[in-house]
This record gives sequence, C-alpha cells and structure tokens, in this order.
Amino acid sequence: MDARRLDSRSEVGRSGVRSVLLALSVLVAVALVNATNPTDHDVEAIGLAAAVAGGGNHSLVLKSDGTVWSFGNNAYGQLGTSTNIGTNWANPVPSLVLSGASAVAAGDSHSLVLKSDGTVWSFGNNAFGQLGTSTNSGTSVANPVPSLVMSGASAIAAGALHSLVLKSDGTVW
Repeated sequence: MDARRLDSRSEVGRSGVRSVLLALSVLVAVALVNATNPTDHDVEAIGLAAAVAGGGNHSLVLKSDGTVWSFGNNAYGQLGTSTNIGTNWANPVPSLVLSGASAVAAGDSHSLVLKSDGTVWSFGNNAFGQLGTSTNSGTSVANPVPSLVMSGASAIAAGALHSLVLKSDGTVW
C-alpha cells in the first residue's frame, strides 16, 4: 500500500469520502422509510435496551427488564431459539431467549448470557469448546438451547471462537 494522504484532495481520499457519504445516505434513506412505514421488523420494537452485543451475523439485546432478545443468522443456534436453525435464512424479528439477565456477549456464531443470579448460559456453535460445555464440543452441530455453564460469575466476554468468564472470586475461566 502506498503512503499517499487519505484526504479529500487525493483521488483515494475522494473515493473514500464518496463511499462514506453513499453509506450514510443509504442509512438515512432506510431510517426515513422505517420512520414513515414502521413494521414489526423494526429493531426499535424491542423497546428500551440496557446493553447490546453483535456477533458474526447475529445480535443480542438486553432490555432494561432483564430479558434477552436475539435476531439475525441462526445457523448454529446462536440465537438461542430453534427458528430457522441450521440455515442461513434471516431472522429479522427479535425472539425472546432468556429473562433475569444482567449482561450479554456474542462471538462469531455463539452467544453468552450472564444472569443476575451469577449463572452463565451459552448457546450456538461449540466447534472449539467456546460454549464451555461438552455438548457437541468439537463439532459444528447447532446448540440452540441455552445451557448452564457455571455459577458465581460477575462478567462475561466473547471472542470470535472463544469465551471468557470472570468469577466473583477473581478467577478467569
């Protein structure tokens, strides 16, 4: 890659600015359409969110009432539901997954939920043991049902193909 300046005076900079402006205009157009023609597919139908997590092709929303909602791709059960499991079909309507949650985390194709009682629940792809359970570990078989991983947790994190749990005693798993 050459070291030309990426500003509006260079051809590369003008191209980048045009790309950003095009992307912004598409987002504004979509927002205007949704504002004038709301449907049940609008994400804002979820209500007030306390936290969000984005995975490879799926999203998790933690509402202020402690419920967790998911939408997007569900090829590996990463939505925590059996809707369109094992397919690459879109799931644009949010689905209720769990209640009593205090945090969410999303990896490439797996999800974690920390409940307010300190338990950690996982669902989705477990090809690399990222769910922290032995269920289908080492395979790409879908795991759509949330499974209890451990208790006594205070925080969770998810990488593309791994998960981390911080326990209340300070240990990391």
